[in-house]
Amino acid sequence: MSQVTGSINVESSVVKMGNNLISVNNVSVNFDYQENFISKKQKIHAVNNINIKIKKGSFFGLVGESGSGKTTLGRAILGANKISSGNVIFHDDERDYDLTNMNKQDLRDYRKKAQLIFQDPYAALSPRMTVRDIIAEPLEVMKITSSRQETDERVRDIAAKCRLNIEHLRRFPHAFSGGQRQRISIARALVSNPKFIVADESVAALDVSIQADILNLLKQLQTELNLTYLFISHDLSVVAHVCDVVAVMYLGHIVEMGPSRELFKNPKHSYTKALLSSIPSIDPEKRSEAIELRGEIPSALNPPSGCVFRTRCPNPGVDCKGGEIKMGLTEVEPGHWVDQCCVI
Repeated sequence: MSQVTGSINVESSVVKMGNNLISVNNVSVNFDYQENFISKKQKIHAVNNINIKIKKGSFFGLVGESGSGKTTLGRAILGANKISSGNVIFHDDERDYDLTNMNKQDLRDYRKKAQLIFQDPYAALSPRMTVRDIIAEPLEVMKITSSRQETDERVRDIAAKCRLNIEHLRRFPHAFSGGQRQRISIARALVSNPKFIVADESVAALDVSIQADILNLLKQLQTELNLTYLFISHDLSVVAHVCDVVAVMYLGHIVEMGPSRELFKNPKHSYTKALLSSIPSIDPEKRSEAIELRGEIPSALNPPSGCVFRTRCPNPGVDCKGGEIKMGLTEVEPGHWVDQCCVI
């Protein structure tokens, strides 16, 4: 995991958090899988019984290994993945949106309020469109503006907020660096004036020095536009700098969740401790031996019985294999939730 070495100004962009904006209630997402036309269909259990609350104005972090279900959960909250069970409620000022029970018009309205910043700024932008057309596309597709002049005004305004010059709008994506392309992606996501943003590994493909610049921009925009983020990442050093609340995900389950400072200072779950021990440090006195997790993350097609982490846990319990053992969070301290099976 990389370590952010740039200057990240967090204290100057503190946002007051309010009531819940997103409520994820017992959400599971399954996919059908069939190896060939002869074999039987199987279920991929990508997300299992997730319960989280994302407060208005918060920077909510979601971390875990590749294959743990982070992106699937983010897409489910946006309505891009079908929810197999449970529900997601978006608490707007005017009304509540239930993502499991929305018609086409409700979904179009929700798209204006919830947007996605993609991971790869090189693949997310069409090489055949100018920057102006890329940023303006959501306005035209959603029919938010009524004239080209109004569209151009919205595009120029959000481009300036994302530190893009007017002359940049006439160019094509190939003329920009990775950090500039990511600012274009951010501008496109924000041009519809959303309230909720899912940032899916939005700095993972960037150089370390550029990561700090993009994170500062996201925090600044959060203050200016009153945004709420779901920040998906595998890099704990990044999450530690910007997130208010962090949820740790493993094989489709939330295994630990709590305020960022509390979770990093006093981790309870053995998986969280292993992730934190892998963060590199430039201070020799603070270096500690990393906790080794043997083997690979199990397949979501055939997850382990009982506790799904037992096959890699450095301190498995004698009852972890039991089929009656179920994953579930228990509150060990105010606001700090840990999977009850793996508390050390």
